[in-house]
Amino acid sequence: MHSKYISFDRGQCRGYQSEIDLYSRFIHTHILQNIPTYSDILKEETKFVEYLALANGVSTQNQATSSARSDTAGNAVFLNDISLHFLAMTIVSTYNLWERQIINHLQLQLEFNDIFIQKSYWTWETIISTLSEYSTPKNLIPSYSDLQEMQLITNAIKQGQGSSYDELLASGAPITIEPPTPLPETFFGTPLLGIRLYPTREIVHTYISATKDFWDYSHWEQLGPQRPANTTSSVPLY
Repeated sequence: MHSKYISFDRGQCRGYQSEIDLYSRFIHTHILQNIPTYSDILKEETKFVEYLALANGVSTQNQATSSARSDTAGNAVFLNDISLHFLAMTIVSTYNLWERQIINHLQLQLEFNDIFIQKSYWTWETIISTLSEYSTPKNLIPSYSDLQEMQLITNAIKQGQGSSYDELLASGAPITIEPPTPLPETFFGTPLLGIRLYPTREIVHTYISATKDFWDYSHWEQLGPQRPANTTSSVPLY
């Protein structure tokens, strides 16, 4: 008879980490290195206005040029919003990658141990409650706080302002809620995501590292294969 616990072996953990490493290299090379900052965008916009003025023999100090230069702030905010959109969606895709991995792992382990859990679909709550009941208490789950923040960000981006967004604000997560620079008075746009979440490159790296750290075999090895199941989980698995 199989023991009723979910195990994490070295080969499985290395496989999941390798997948995250491949994803991380792609994100760094093709997204993070190529997304300009707000100051970079504003600088390029200003240079473009001044180039047009000089090309047309117009002083860079006249009223038309000054007006055009002031409009660049609005353009820069819009373009920066696009950049931030990419960063936010990177967080979403990072969480979705980890979620797919852990659901796959849990399903295989539950099947192997002949454990049947009645549920229509996997959610954050069912993932954590399954780990708590058949593996390790919530407070010992690696990278728990970072993974929870990623889940809240993902929900907030998908659903807009709601319970996940409010919980994210109350959590103290290191996500800027207001624009990184003041919006110009002439700017009437709204964030592409519909919510004012402004992630940084640093937090994207932190979250990617968190998903990899979750699969650190040394952590699961320390817990040991004979740990008793925690049956105090109060989250229903359905």
